[in-house]
This record gives sequence, C-alpha cells and structure tokens, in this order.
Amino acid sequence: MVKKFYLVLLMVIIMSSFTIGNVNAAQTKNESNEAVQGMIKENGTPIKNSLVLIGEVGKKNWNHVVTDANGSFKAKLSDGDYVIKSVKEKNKSWYSANEKFTVNDSKIKGLKKGEINLSETKQLKKSLKQDINLKGVLKEGNKGLKADLVISKYGENEEGTYTVASKGNGSFSASLSDGNYMIVGIEVDGGFYRYEKRFTVADGKVLVDGEPKNNLSINIPVNKHAGIVKDSASSLSEATIVLEKRLLNEEYETELIETVVTNKKGEFSLRELADGEYEISVYHETYVAWKKENFKVVEGTVYVNGFDASVIEIVVPDINLKGTLQDDIQPITDANVNFEGETAEGEYVGFGTPVDSEGNFQYRLQDGKYKVVSIDEKSRSTLVNSPFEIRDGKLIQNGESSALNIHLPSVTFNGKLLEESGNALQGGVYVERVSEEGSTESYHAYTDETGIYSLRLKDGTYRVTGGHLNGEGEDLAFSTMFEIINGKLFVDGQEQSLLELKLPAVSVQGLVQDGDTPASNGYISVSSEDGTFYTWESLNPDGTFKMRLADGSYRINDIQLEDGTNASINQSFSIQDGKTYVNGQLQEVLKITVPPITLTGTITDSGNPISGDIYIMEMNDADSPLEARASANEEGKFHLRLPDGEYKVYTVYLHDGTTFSSGKEFSIVSGQLYENGELSQQLNIAVDPVTVTGTVKNGEEPVAEGSLYINSIDGNWIAGNPSLIQNGFYQKRLPDGEYLISMVEDYQQGIFNFDKKFSIIEGKMIVDGQEVNSLDINLQDGWQ
Repeated sequence: MVKKFYLVLLMVIIMSSFTIGNVNAAQTKNESNEAVQGMIKENGTPIKNSLVLIGEVGKKNWNHVVTDANGSFKAKLSDGDYVIKSVKEKNKSWYSANEKFTVNDSKIKGLKKGEINLSETKQLKKSLKQDINLKGVLKEGNKGLKADLVISKYGENEEGTYTVASKGNGSFSASLSDGNYMIVGIEVDGGFYRYEKRFTVADGKVLVDGEPKNNLSINIPVNKHAGIVKDSASSLSEATIVLEKRLLNEEYETELIETVVTNKKGEFSLRELADGEYEISVYHETYVAWKKENFKVVEGTVYVNGFDASVIEIVVPDINLKGTLQDDIQPITDANVNFEGETAEGEYVGFGTPVDSEGNFQYRLQDGKYKVVSIDEKSRSTLVNSPFEIRDGKLIQNGESSALNIHLPSVTFNGKLLEESGNALQGGVYVERVSEEGSTESYHAYTDETGIYSLRLKDGTYRVTGGHLNGEGEDLAFSTMFEIINGKLFVDGQEQSLLELKLPAVSVQGLVQDGDTPASNGYISVSSEDGTFYTWESLNPDGTFKMRLADGSYRINDIQLEDGTNASINQSFSIQDGKTYVNGQLQEVLKITVPPITLTGTITDSGNPISGDIYIMEMNDADSPLEARASANEEGKFHLRLPDGEYKVYTVYLHDGTTFSSGKEFSIVSGQLYENGELSQQLNIAVDPVTVTGTVKNGEEPVAEGSLYINSIDGNWIAGNPSLIQNGFYQKRLPDGEYLISMVEDYQQGIFNFDKKFSIIEGKMIVDGQEVNSLDINLQDGWQ
C-alpha cells in the first residue's frame, strides 16, 4: 500500500506561507501543491520552535514560518530566491541572519535534505535615538500598548530588520535611514501579532503612500476571546498557540493572525477577530496537535462545532510516553528524540521531543504504533530503531507496559576538518554506513570550534560522502572509507585516533557572462563526471564565483539566472593539482557564456493570460534529451534559452492547480523559433478550459490530499500529470474525448482502483449518457 509520509510537527505548528501586503491565495509557482520542507540550523544546532521571517529576494514579499522541535518548517514558497531575514527563538530576542537559499521544483536547491545553515547571525538592530524621524502611537483599542514593533527594511543595496519599542502609553520613536520599510508585526507578552504597514524614508522624512507623515498611528484589536489548554488532570502552561485564518475558496491555504503563550493555568486570549473560519494549532515540548482545532466567528461570536463558545477549550492527551536516554557511561542531555509512526486511525506522523538535564523525555501520543528513529545532539545525529506501541493510552514495548529507555553507543568515531595548510575549519560532514546488501544509513556530524567532529557508530564499514563549511554556502566532495571494529576507528586497516579530512584550497575561479554582460546573482550547479557528487554556488553581482573542488573530473550542468531563465550547460573540466583545466588547457578563470534567449511565448486561457510553469523536452535524441522548464508571469509571458533543436511542450502546470498536456512541437534553428516549418515570433500556448470538476470522499469524509488518475480511452489525448486532490476537491482540463478514472491515491489510506468511464462532449461532462455538473468519487466504491 502506497502511503505518503507526513511530519505532524510540520503540518500543525508550521503556518502556511503567506505574503505580507496583498495576500495571494493562488497556487504557487511550483509544479505541484506540495509545500516546501526545510530545516534551519546554526552551527549544526537546529533552530527549534522559532518564528522565522523569510523574504523573497528582489521582491516585497515576506513569509512567516514557525520551526518545530527539530528545527524543521513547511511553507508554500514559489520557485525563486529567498533570504532568511530574522529569527525569534522562544524566550530569546530577535536576531538577523541574511542567509540565502533557492527553491526549485518545490525543493530547497543544493542543500542536503533541505538544510539551511545560518552562517552569520547578528543581534537585531535597535534604532538610534538621535535625529528622530519615525514617531507614532501603538494602541490596542483605545489604550496605549507597550510592545515591540518589528520593522523590516528592503532594497537592492541594504536590508535589515529592526525592533522599535513603544512605551506604556503606546508612543514610539526611532531614527531610520532612507529606504523602504515594512512593519511586519507586533511582539507583545511573548507572542506575535501580524500587522502590515509599508512606509518609506526619503531625505530623512517618513512617507506613507507618497505622503509625508509626522506620526504613524497603529491600532491592533483588544484581547476578546478566551481559551484554555488542558489534559484530563491539569492545565498545559507555556504552550504556544498559533492562530491562522482560512482564506476564502482556498481551504488548504491559511494566513497567520497571531501566536500567544498559555499562562500557568493553561489560559490564553485571542484578539478580536473578523468574521471567518479559523484554525488553532497547539505546540508544547510534550505535544504538537496532529489535528487543528477549527472554529468560526460570526458577527464577532466564536462558534465551535456550531455552538456558541465563551471559552475555546482544547483538550490534549495525557503524557503517556516517558523514557530515558543514555550511553555506556552516563545520561545523554541536550538532545532531541525523534519518532515516527502510524496512529490507530492510519495517519503517518513524525515528531520530536527534547531531553532534560538528567536524560529524561516525555510526550503525549494517540494510540498507534511508533518507533524512535534518531537522536539529535548538538554536534551529531545518531540513527535508532526502537519500536513501541501506545495502546489504550499506555506505552507497550515487547508486549509489556514500561518506560522507553534508549541506550546509545559511546562516541566511537572522531575526526577533524582542516585545510591542506593544517588550519582547522568549522562545518559538517556526511557519513554513510555501507552494508553488504548495498543499503545505506546516513549520519551527520558538526565540528566544534577546533574542527573536531564525532559520531556514535556501531561496528561496520562507513564512508564520508561529503560536507560543508560554515559561512561558505557550498557542499564539499569526499569519498573516504573507514571501519569501526570493536568500537575503534580503522583507516586502511590501521587503527587511528581520528580521521583527518583535508580540504583543497579554492580550485575554481569562474565567470559567467550573458553575452558581454556579467550574469549576476544567479546560481551555477556542478557535478562530478561519475555522478556521485553535486554542488552549487551562487554568482556574485559581477558574475564571478569560486569553488573548492578536489582533483577529479567535473561537469557544469546548468545555470539559473536572475531573470528567471535556466541555461543548460554541458561544460566538462577537470581539477589537477588544485588547478582548473579544460581540454587539457590551464584556465586561470573558468569562463562560461550562457546561450541567448531564443524562445519567448505566452500562455492563455480563453484568450486571457494565465501564469504557470512549462515543461519542455528535446525530441529525437533518445540518449540524452535536453529538458527545460520556464515560468510564465502574471501576464502569461515566458522565455527560454534553448540551443538549436526540435522540441515538444509536454506539460503546462497552471497556478490554479490544474495541468494541461499541450503536445505542441517547435524548432529552434539558428536561434530562431519555427512552428510547422514557418518562422514565428513567439510560441503561443492556449490551454484547454477546466471541463472536469468533482469531489473525492471516503464515506462521508473528504479526502484531505491525494491524486486522481485519468486515462484516455480513444487515445486522442496525451496523458499528463494526475489531478491533485485538496480537501476533497479536484479539477482537470480535458478536451472532448472518452476517458476513464482508473485510480485514486489517498495519501493517508493508499491506492484505490476504479473503472469509471465518462466523456467530454462540447466541453460538458457526460456519465452514462447524462450530463453532470460534478464528477464525484467515493473511495468505498473502489478496490485495493
């Protein structure tokens, strides 16, 4: 049975990404509805339970996400370049990071397992008090409010985030340099309220919508709605409550309203809310809700399950998982225990919980079957496989009720990361265990300030496969074998106290040009010729880049440019004695010129422009056809850098969640576009209208997420991607023809087979000779 794994911590505590300014509920520019998953770390330590401000490079868009107990987050981010601007850890002050990363095909590009390592963090800027130019009053209702305004500056040359404190009467003042700013929220009483206001400082004066403002007036709602979090015996204090509002017509899309923290009695208050539907998530070190609490606000009154609720009451499970963590000598502290499993209701989950100063941990779980999968310490991650069960609210292991005691090996592997010159470096290394069956287990270790790293490894054969340096933003290539025998390290059969990994100096100095102009602020990807190593590097504003590559043979794969185009490059080079060679010729600078834009086009829906992503592949080259993707903007326009060849547009992924299989063929000859042998100015793609809509349920319950597969019976339609199911709804663009719904994949329940035929005639859905407005599916009518 095929099932999709979900990290519960991500689904619950992580807020769906939203754009500050005009909220856009449309589907993002990814090729699927899947959210981007990542993990944020600093010096190898996960940034846990933190509010993170993410900005899109070159745009006025911000996203708020919250990391879980593993430092992971999940957010709706379109393909593009981003920067982690600021971080607010629990019980700590805000600080800035300015760490860049790229999203491509719904994945964080070039970073192992989506990890983003903060290389430079700085305490958040406090505005100066001389030459005051920003003044105002912050109120809740009619009263002044003492709080911190979180203000972000954006622009081409300077970015930063500031906090401005208001006094007890709500007055605030600050000195800000010229530039564009956005108030992104209000931090008060350990919580955060999303608030947005743009302004500009020009010649020392504050402007709002181009008009001078001597004072800014900020008013947020008063606390109105009461709530409480508790289990069967006691209240849950110090729990973080995350409130989101569901966006109209987009049930899977939400926006953050506020976060608050429960008091010692488990109580919390929410500010006055506009009418609409809302979701509450609960986070605590012992619990993260796998199901959000939903409620409605109608004419200012809260309704839960249709009933007027004066208090929003959230009941969490009792603590039913207790355990200890230790090695051969002593308890292990300052660690995180990571679990995964399946609830009794068939839902796959993942979660983590911290270990206290005595090596104890605890959690609250539904009935189900689980296992401990890994232990994360500050400088290492250790794999574990310790299954257990929660039955009738009690922990069962090996058929008996007991505590969950985890025993890890002592540290058996030590190494050092250093330059060839002998200077210690800070970063991380990736290690794999190699088995006779060919399977691998992955480990990750981080260095301390002296360059030393360590792992808890059982006896076996291992290989260091790669690494990264703090602050340099690039992966490192290694292929170093070693063994652990009787808890001792052996390299080439010789016992050693530690494994030194010496890094080459910078061996590639490169320059990327677009014609005679430097290709600034893009990304270049490189892999080894044998495909065992892949890395990427960002381009500087002058088009230059540098890489540390060991001696060997490499290939430049592609270059992503700031204008949104992606240039496929097939340039081989080698590193010999730390120097770069192309075809045996020494290269002081590895110069690469990207091909020019050879294809422009538009996507339209019934004559109107529509945004989306296009997948194109070269024809008549079975061995290595060129694949290309392009994104069409809000005006439906796209462009590509394609070499001469014959191509076909296979699939168009539209931002409304639908796909369209075009099948349109074209050629690029001498850098010009030809269709049907005729010279053409641009490639125009007119997508079919939405002709199939329906619901997918399992009994009475809508299928939350899944895929619906449709086959063509008459063979006139080129099969495209499956239709995505979101909250029980799907839609599809199909031309006239005969079709068959063959399969539905519920990401929680598995695959269900169907044999449901229908027709599209003059754009109408016909089932058994009758026109229908909705083609509805129930999993109970299928078979597995």
